Order: sequence, then structure tokens, then C-alpha cells
Amino acid sequence: MPEMAKDSSVKMENLIRLKSIFLQLEHFLEEEVAAPGGSFHGEYIFEIFAKGANLTYPNHSIFLCFVKQVTDLIMMIQGNGSQGRSFSMSTGTPKLDHFSGCIKRIFGTSTEGQCLAKARSYRVHISPRRAKTGDRNKGNGGFVGSKHVSNTGRILSYWCFAPALAMHELESLQVRSILVTSGTLSPLPSYSLELGLSFPHTLENSHIITKEQISVQVIGKGVSGKFLSSSYERRDDIEYIIELGNTIIR
Repeated sequence: MPEMAKDSSVKMENLIRLKSIFLQLEHFLEEEVAAPGGSFHGEYIFEIFAKGANLTYPNHSIFLCFVKQVTDLIMMIQGNGSQGRSFSMSTGTPKLDHFSGCIKRIFGTSTEGQCLAKARSYRVHISPRRAKTGDRNKGNGGFVGSKHVSNTGRILSYWCFAPALAMHELESLQVRSILVTSGTLSPLPSYSLELGLSFPHTLENSHIITKEQISVQVIGKGVSGKFLSSSYERRDDIEYIIELGNTIIR
């Protein structure tokens, strides 16, 4: 790697700095965020990258430019692998590209104010990443035991809860036609507002089920007096399933 870096714009000390940034971010997620993780407001993503990686809106473009240089260097090394050298970096470029894509998703707007406004439509979710039976534990170089489940890091998720943002991205790609079809979109005007797009052509039909075919019942107990609850915890409860079935039949 040092020999290859001589002919590139990437200096070894900058590569070490890049690695340090990733380790610093990893440390922040593991040590500064509470063990169970949790869900946070969208603006929290800026605090994570500012404190964990010294990445902010003003300097993110510089970081992306450097990562691109590193990616190009890795590709060059792989291309010269036939010169008697053996490199194992096949996963390096995709992972760097993925990280760059995440940075662009977070900071990729024309102004910092727009960036902050966009974050209000997102949620930050941090959860522990656990290795299951037989998975390779890269942290200690060994394998997880047959019954042992170990914490191997954190998963940082940045979830968008505003469909209009995704639709506007499609629109910015100059998509000519967007077809939305389902049996549960009515009323269409409010749905169109939710997506943030106007639909010049719409078709809305009445429901196939008539009012005479609908029966609404509130049943708290089954035919044998057992409590009926469709909560997630009881979905696989055999007694509940039998009681529900017998009640429907009766």
C-alpha cells in the first residue's frame, strides 16, 4: 500500500486519519449512547457525526472528496493485483461507497438550513448488533459459541417518515409517470397531499362491499368465557386460537 500511494494524491497519514475517524465514530456509538440504544429525533444524527467523527455540514464535502480518492486508490491497487501482489480488499470499496451514500443522505442539500429542515422528517434509531450461532465474531477473531450470543457493535439507522421526500427525489430524476394503485388510497385528495405531488389523472371507485354486508361486533370473551385479545404476544397461543375459532363458528 505505501508503494502504491506514492503515485497517488492519498497520503499514508490521511489514510490513518480516515481509519481513526471510523474508530472514533464506532467508539461514540458504543460508549456514549446508552446500551439499549433507542429512537431519537432526526436532528440527533448531526450530533452523532459531529461528536463521533468531527463531521459537519461545512466539512462533509471535503470528507467525501477524500473518501473518493481512497476508493480510487483501492481500485487502482486491485487493478494492479496481477503484478505479483495479493490484495484482499474486495469489500473495501462497496463499504466506503455505502458510507459515502449515508453522508450524502444526511448532508446532501443545497444549504445547511434545508439540511436541518429535512432532518425533522427522519428518526434516528440505534440498536445493538448481535452475532448468532456460528457467526464470525470479527471483534475478537473467534467464533461465537453454540449457545453464546455476543454484542458485536451497533446498527445506526436513519429512517425517513415523510413519503413526500422520496417522491420529490423521484420527481427530481425527471420521472415522467408515477402510477399509484391500491384498494385503500381513498380519499385521494388527502393522499396526494401526503405524497406532496399532484395527480392530474385519478380513478376512484366505490367499495365492492356494501353496507348490508358489514357487521361490526365487539367481543371481549369467547364462548367458554376465555378472554379474547389479538395482541402480538397471544398470536401463537393455541388456547386463544381455539377459543377464537369456536367463537366465530358459534
